[in-house]
Amino acid sequence: ENGFKIELKEYGPISKLSLLVTPTVYIYGQAANKFVYTCDDNALANQQPSLIRRIYGERSITGLGVDEHKRLRGALESFFKPEVLKQYVGKMDEDIRKHLNMHWHGKQKVAVMPLMKSLTFNIPSSLIFGIEQGATINAFIELFQDIMDGIVSIPINCPFTRFNRGLKIHQSSSVAFRGGPWICPGHEFTRIENLATIHHLVTPFSWKSFSSFQARTTNRN
Repeated sequence: ENGFKIELKEYGPISKLSLLVTPTVYIYGQAANKFVYTCDDNALANQQPSLIRRIYGERSITGLGVDEHKRLRGALESFFKPEVLKQYVGKMDEDIRKHLNMHWHGKQKVAVMPLMKSLTFNIPSSLIFGIEQGATINAFIELFQDIMDGIVSIPINCPFTRFNRGLKIHQSSSVAFRGGPWICPGHEFTRIENLATIHHLVTPFSWKSFSSFQARTTNRN
């Protein structure tokens, strides 16, 4: 993030750079966002950097041509229609309650990031694929983390490197989507999941600013 801020300050809202060993055009601002998220494929082609394509695989949904992408996307969206999403809410709410009761309530310390990753995988796996939490979900989380680590690593394909691990598991990978016509088909599902999780985090727990807690601790010392 700091690197992009420096790029913006030195070269303005439109500049060229190298990102993940790939020539890249960096654009910034409201006009840039509108262009990226609303343009069609005649103005902006969908293409992943070669490094990411190697990890995701050539048959990744984000790398498909327009017609094939629409066909596959249409099949995926059948799971996320409004009438289908309504059926998910009750089970989603139940899973979040169970998760918080098991991992949050009564605990003095909570490892938030790994727990949120687990919850994020548990809910769609249970609702869409019928896979309940356990060893299988934990394995998915590890695979996903290896993929993410491989994407931001130095592209050296040697045993035991993060890039090598990412390449090995690309056939079972789950990839990030973008906006506009390429936005994730399950973005509404994720939005509902986030809202339900926030509701159950805010209502039963008391929250304090970490900065104010840190200030009180410093004053005591």
